Amino acid sequence: MIYYTANTPIEYQTFFHRRLGFHGPKQEGDYRIWETPGIGSICSFGSIETIQSGTANYMIPCDFLIEHQYHSHYLHCGIVFEGITYSMVADKMVAASVPSAFLTLRNTSGGTHCWRKGQQFKGIEISIEMSYLRNQLLPFLGYPDDPLQFL
Repeated sequence: MIYYTANTPIEYQTFFHRRLGFHGPKQEGDYRIWETPGIGSICSFGSIETIQSGTANYMIPCDFLIEHQYHSHYLHCGIVFEGITYSMVADKMVAASVPSAFLTLRNTSGGTHCWRKGQQFKGIEISIEMSYLRNQLLPFLGYPDDPLQFL
């Protein structure tokens, strides 16, 4: 199994796209598309450091793991139509993302995600980095920085 350690969200995304064999990205402003015939595509808009939305339909070409060793704090929502992403917990693969609608507040300081050859993934998601949400977006909309405390 191929193994990689990412120290930033950009490194994580870059390795993930390369591992899928994606060409590109084709980019116009904040819109990007990665694609490879026979594998699929990922289309995204925005920036992982602030707010990003995307759609995906791709197949995993080989088994691989990505360990991330950085702190991330995101409001994350979307729909996974098909595919399961696994996390390593106590040296065992545990389903971390399964077909479903989701709304989650992710606050991690590391972990390992795993993908298996032949899995098909389809989904839509939006990620908003929490400091951007609290310091830029909510004040712009006239809200205090804590209206999401229920999460």
